[in-house]
Amino acid sequence: MKFLDARILDIYEDLTPLERRLADVVLEHQRELASYSATELALQADVSKATAARLFQRLGYSSYKELRQQSRALRRWGSPLSLLEGLEEFDATQPSMVAHLQNDIANLTRTFQALQPDAINQVVDMLGRADRIWLIGFRASHELAELGAFWLRHLKYNVSLLPSGWMTFAEDVIDMRAGDAVLAIGFRRRPRMFRALLQNARDVGANVILVTDLSASTTAKLAHVVLRCHTRSSGVFDSYVAAASLLNYVLAALALRNGKAVRSRLQRIEDLHDKLDAFTLPTRFR
Repeated sequence: MKFLDARILDIYEDLTPLERRLADVVLEHQRELASYSATELALQADVSKATAARLFQRLGYSSYKELRQQSRALRRWGSPLSLLEGLEEFDATQPSMVAHLQNDIANLTRTFQALQPDAINQVVDMLGRADRIWLIGFRASHELAELGAFWLRHLKYNVSLLPSGWMTFAEDVIDMRAGDAVLAIGFRRRPRMFRALLQNARDVGANVILVTDLSASTTAKLAHVVLRCHTRSSGVFDSYVAAASLLNYVLAALALRNGKAVRSRLQRIEDLHDKLDAFTLPTRFR
């Protein structure tokens, strides 16, 4: 059984602009479709009922009712197991490298085509003005948050990464304040604690930036700015190529915006590298 998100992404490039707009809304609410009627989804996307009926048929459903029934079976949504279910036997041959590359290129293209310059500028402003920047990420998203924290520490002081090794959340976020910025990385499957931390950030007045996939709906409502990435898989695991590239782009924009201060900080970092002899060099450069 092919799940809804896979069906949509299979035909995404062939959809009309109206169908694509509705498809984006459906993806955002795919875990909650049992609570929505087709008419309500069409209203959110500002499309007609006829457009909705046509999209659901193109996705291979006999009716919206069938789609809702499948949505109730999404207990393993986001799990690699869901991509392997229904296969009676596994092909032990190596997957196509070309198909894998084309898939990641498509994820990058779709992600950056959908980005709004105003949203990027808003994110750069929030990070640039922040007294302290908190990066939050769980599961696979933690590695992306860790990468973001590494880059940000080249640009600004007071950068914190959550969760910490102690996993003591109350003690970790007690110092979060209004004027801080939270750069939250939250791809499926998002733990409940992730949403609780974003709610806390909103409660204390911090600016919340969420980098996520197309599926985030309730969690996305807690963010001031949402940047969505395409993560379609060519195999078993979701692709985070677009997410890493987006983080690189945003933080490079921040560095260029604050050029003088960043250059001064980077120079001091390089001076410390020299004192600490942090790196080995190839023989010809010694």
